[in-house]
Amino acid sequence: MARHRWQPLALSGAALILTGCLGATSVSGGPASQATAVLLYDQLRSAFQIADRDTRQQEVLSLTRGFLADVQSRGTTDEAASALLTDIAQASHPLLNNPAIIQRQDKRVIVGFPDDLGLVLYDMSTPPDTPPLELSPWTAGLSTIQVTWQPDAIGVLYFTVGADQATTAHYVLAEQSRGSWRVGWFGDEDPDWWFNTRNATVTVSPDLQILKVTGEADHTSPAFDEVAGSPHRTFSVEWHKLPSGYAMSPQPASDAERTSWLWQIAVPSPYATLVEFIERIRINDMAGAGKLVADPAVVSAAFSFGLNFPENRFQVTDFNPTRITIISVRGTFIVSIKPPSEGADRPWLISALSPLGAAPPTP
Repeated sequence: MARHRWQPLALSGAALILTGCLGATSVSGGPASQATAVLLYDQLRSAFQIADRDTRQQEVLSLTRGFLADVQSRGTTDEAASALLTDIAQASHPLLNNPAIIQRQDKRVIVGFPDDLGLVLYDMSTPPDTPPLELSPWTAGLSTIQVTWQPDAIGVLYFTVGADQATTAHYVLAEQSRGSWRVGWFGDEDPDWWFNTRNATVTVSPDLQILKVTGEADHTSPAFDEVAGSPHRTFSVEWHKLPSGYAMSPQPASDAERTSWLWQIAVPSPYATLVEFIERIRINDMAGAGKLVADPAVVSAAFSFGLNFPENRFQVTDFNPTRITIISVRGTFIVSIKPPSEGADRPWLISALSPLGAAPPTP
């Protein structure tokens, strides 16, 4: 995939002049330094007011290098610097959809900008005219950033919050080579496999060699319509570092094996068992379906009710750990679930399957 989106951002001439002045005067903390800082903050406020999004982004990101030099010279904490940049932005846009987030180690700075202006890496050890590196242009709803620092690499895990209040995890790797930074890998560029990031837990190893992602995904079953408020399966995979990025493990050998691969990586749950059971009977996998039931009669019942027919699109209308109600063109059915025994390696099992009205009452 071409990487034309990830070009370093060019700094404007005005920003370079201001940065040079700030660097020369801010050390003493005298009146000149205060005046320069006030000018810088006023320019940042004005930049956030620019109507054109691309121009606004360009000016804000250019002026931010001077802002970072100023807060560094004053010993401002990351939290205070983040709040200050957020306040500057909110002076122009009171209803921003996310705050600014600043995280630093030595001369390296990660900035998540408000107003959906992107995620950027600044290297303050380079000359003032060195452009920052855009890690991601899409940060709407940015809520948190977790950075793992290595001498020549930086792993940036960040989360965004959608309109439905669900979080989505994103990960980008920045690598240094011959004194310059580049984006080495970005999970969002691999959407077919960086898929289980909804409401996810992500663990990044300190050496950046392994990412463990455990989370939900949309549209993973041809048999179920997973609407808002209905259960979703949770999937757990690992990504292992390679010279050219990360590779997922385990990974299906082909797209045709994706359904069975999803069964393999699904975290055991009542709903995961139900989805796998229905998908197996749809392909007439009697043996596989039989491993998911406590009573072989459940498999026969599913076929007699026509739940194996491909025109079925199931929707969960009610669920708890031991009882799931599903509806399709074949009617409404009650699925009873038996939890695994303590210490057992078997999944949750389906103990009964009955049409609504014929099912025994809930205990």
